[in-house]
Amino acid sequence: MKGKLVWILLGVSLAANLFFAAGALYSFYGQDHRGWRAKVSVDDVAERLELSPAQREGLRVLRGEARSRPRPGRDARSALRAAFHAELAKPEFDRAELQALMQERMTGFQARILGRAEKLHGYLATLDPEQRAGFLEMAKERGFLPRLFGRHQRTRDR
Repeated sequence: MKGKLVWILLGVSLAANLFFAAGALYSFYGQDHRGWRAKVSVDDVAERLELSPAQREGLRVLRGEARSRPRPGRDARSALRAAFHAELAKPEFDRAELQALMQERMTGFQARILGRAEKLHGYLATLDPEQRAGFLEMAKERGFLPRLFGRHQRTRDR
């Protein structure tokens, strides 16, 4: 009986491993690699929209500005993070203080996003109507803007 149980468990384990491997292979090869995880380069966008050299360079500049973060902003976020952790370490929970810290963090975040949106809007004004419509259609794709303007992405057109 013990010998049969070992073979049954071995069969079940083998089947589970095969299903896991098939799922992993499908997730890598069975889906569109231009989707959510794919990088978006300035050259890809320029090609799809048929951008002029000046428009392509404008997009590169915009991307560079979006990816660079001024040092004071990072320092302010670090100070807020430290204050947040200090509040958590206190024996009494101070909801109002934590809420104020979170509000301060969100205000900075909103200011950065609004600034980037304003610059993107200005860039879109340099495109002709068809190019602008094409860009806005691409922007509807999940994760397009973060992949295009994201800070940590490495692509051939840095």
